[in-house]
Amino acid sequence: FFPSSFFLSSFSSGLGSGSGSGSGSGSSSGSGSGSDSTQWRLVHETDDHNCHSCLEMKGVIERGGAVNKVQGDYRVYPKELSFDQARRRCLSLNMSRSLGHLIMSKDAGISHIPDISKINLQIDSEYLLVMASDGLWDHIHHGKILPVITKHIKPCQNSDATQRKRQLEFGVDELMVRATEHMERVSFGDNVTVLIMRLMPKAKIA
Repeated sequence: FFPSSFFLSSFSSGLGSGSGSGSGSGSSSGSGSGSDSTQWRLVHETDDHNCHSCLEMKGVIERGGAVNKVQGDYRVYPKELSFDQARRRCLSLNMSRSLGHLIMSKDAGISHIPDISKINLQIDSEYLLVMASDGLWDHIHHGKILPVITKHIKPCQNSDATQRKRQLEFGVDELMVRATEHMERVSFGDNVTVLIMRLMPKAKIA
């Protein structure tokens, strides 16, 4: 899931979407005028889908999974196995929800059911929807993500569709680099997936 998340973070997770005058364990959003980062604000973000949440941990255990804390991180695995056995078989995850994992969804209490959030969008506001895997949300604080993206964004009237696409790509590239650099500092590796969508009032679309 995406963000929080591929879980909706962190998604995730995660940033989400929002509105206003000025988004990770998965997604968030923000809105604004698009001229600089001070005019954007975080409006909504999803909850992380991992066992740092007592409710998520409770759900995993009730569905028949087991949870082990390793270096501050909670790992979910099949309770029929010891944690070491599960790790050797690549059957431990740090998330409580996931799509498509046949073994973990059956034997470890991983849920395929998403969290669904609904927010009202203002017709005259712009929005950024940021969806990312925990590889982003776990390594960059949510509060630092929106400024990284919006500093690359220019007002719609000053850019065409190609330029707007490149502006978001610059934001994605910088987030990926920062997340990777943090992983190197803490000697922890993970994959990083980031998607950003810019929603604009119809009248502003060139």
